Amino acid sequence: MRKYLIIILIVLFFTTSCAPQQEESNVTKILPYNEEKNQEDIVQIFLPNINLSCVINELVTIKGITKETYIERAIETTITRSLESSSFIDMNILNIIKTDVVDETVFLTIEWKDGIYLNEEEECLILYSLVNTAASMDEIQFVKIVNEENDFFFNKYYIGEALSPSNTILYKDYVKPINTIDELLNSYFKDRNVYSETSEEALGFLDENISEYIGYNIKDYQYNQYNTLLTASIEVVFYNESYVREDRKLGFLLEYTNGKFRV
Repeated sequence: MRKYLIIILIVLFFTTSCAPQQEESNVTKILPYNEEKNQEDIVQIFLPNINLSCVINELVTIKGITKETYIERAIETTITRSLESSSFIDMNILNIIKTDVVDETVFLTIEWKDGIYLNEEEECLILYSLVNTAASMDEIQFVKIVNEENDFFFNKYYIGEALSPSNTILYKDYVKPINTIDELLNSYFKDRNVYSETSEEALGFLDENISEYIGYNIKDYQYNQYNTLLTASIEVVFYNESYVREDRKLGFLLEYTNGKFRV
């Protein structure tokens, strides 16, 4: 009996050893916990608070965000969050067509929905909600907005060049830069002088360029950004004592200090 048992064991040994092994691709594997798919990340977004006349920031949790999806998901969350309170400007008035990252610059392609109107302040708050949110990603320094073939975000803010994020609009009341220029021109034509905060260079510029006129009317204006320093380009009609009118284009460099702009 023991002899037969030994023979059976030997046969089983060789049968098992000679059987072809199951290929690894057919084996069901138990994968480790996938942290990437279940990742939650704290993201800083920026929102256009029209009640406070400024941009504010919030920290939000976005599930499943990755480096590749950061910009798209952060902006998507910003737009969604803007719909949740009447304090915010509805950012769903624009579509995000495409986001690309090249080195330290985000290229953000947008389009406005039909029938939209924005005043200067609303345009600025939405613009820098996008710029600051996109630039909250590590290593991003600039944001280039692409609005079809338009050089302006909506009407007043030039987007022909990449923009850097702005702290000037963060928790600070929006100040219309054009008001500073209007006050400057009004003061100059009133008594050929300007208020004390205006630089001597600005006064010299006015003496050299518009001293022969007695009045003006600003037709249009645009800004290159809203930051500590900005350039305002204006189209203005000047007229002399004979009320002969002349259209001029002028540029002013403004600096933001102590809650207001100065030339």
